[in-house]
Amino acid sequence: MQNILLAASGIGLILLTIYDLIYTTLSARGAGPVSNILSKGIWNVFKKISKFFRSQVLLTWVGIIIIIATVGSWVLMLWAGNALIFISDPRAVVKSETNQPADNFERIYYTGYSLSTMGNGDFIGGSDLWKIYASVISFSGLIFITIAITYMVPVLEAVTKRRSLSIRIASIGYSVQSILISNWNGNDFKMLNTQFKGLEDQLVHQGQMHLAYPVLFYYHHVRKENSLLLNVVMLDELLSTLYLYVDEDKRPDKEFMLPLRKALTSYIETIGSTFVEVSEAPAPPLDVSELHKAGIPLKQPSGNEVAQIAYRRCNLKTIIDKTGWEWEDLTRRAFDPKLDLPGLI
Repeated sequence: MQNILLAASGIGLILLTIYDLIYTTLSARGAGPVSNILSKGIWNVFKKISKFFRSQVLLTWVGIIIIIATVGSWVLMLWAGNALIFISDPRAVVKSETNQPADNFERIYYTGYSLSTMGNGDFIGGSDLWKIYASVISFSGLIFITIAITYMVPVLEAVTKRRSLSIRIASIGYSVQSILISNWNGNDFKMLNTQFKGLEDQLVHQGQMHLAYPVLFYYHHVRKENSLLLNVVMLDELLSTLYLYVDEDKRPDKEFMLPLRKALTSYIETIGSTFVEVSEAPAPPLDVSELHKAGIPLKQPSGNEVAQIAYRRCNLKTIIDKTGWEWEDLTRRAFDPKLDLPGLI
């Protein structure tokens, strides 16, 4: 009975590993159950430590650590599962010289070097069937290594593209009100047409990349201009302000605003449904005080309009909170002020 339980446990662990590996690397629908729990656990631990020391530097290492931990968990689970199967049969592994059954430690050792395709060494399968199974393990280990490397290498490129888009958004302006003030031509905000052009395609691409490579969510950047999630929230708040407070004829053209809004909706939905659980904590009201001071004509939104985007802004607030930022960071200046003229930062 014990041998059956060992074999069943081993098979179950192997199947769970295969499912998690395939779902995470090949499904483009997010992380598998094990990878998801592991990633969130590591992130939450580092986030608490970072909050305790009031420094975000530690968070910049989380993405790399999660990749290593995820691949490591697949190795250990596959190793443990196959080891349990070998342990379940007293004659599954024998010493090559004496043909005596190997002990449990030796079976674990045998499983490890079979998975790593390093050969059989001092131990062999106790029967032809177990020898074939060892060959299957070696072959599966080779496949696993190939998939893991294929999965990890593009992550660096994806992180680079993510950072590039973030800088592109941050270059429009450091806050909602600063962007609107600098793009007011005295009559309307049509200057933003050029700024918005092409952003929707990049946002849609990044949203899908988060599903293909879930670890991207955990790549944290200390500098505001490099943090895509922070700048996406700012961009969405910008569009909400335009829709609620600016007359339609004074807004950027519809063919630029609407696709961008839809792309932002898709991106926010992807993050909200895959990586964070939306809290009911409301976001602070949209601030237009600086726009009033600048003499820009604004309309007063109805209570119904404000209520309609309340849930959307709860999503944004949750994203900010879960990624180690504060809502006040949305108005913090991006880029190093010592590198340019005061009016250009």
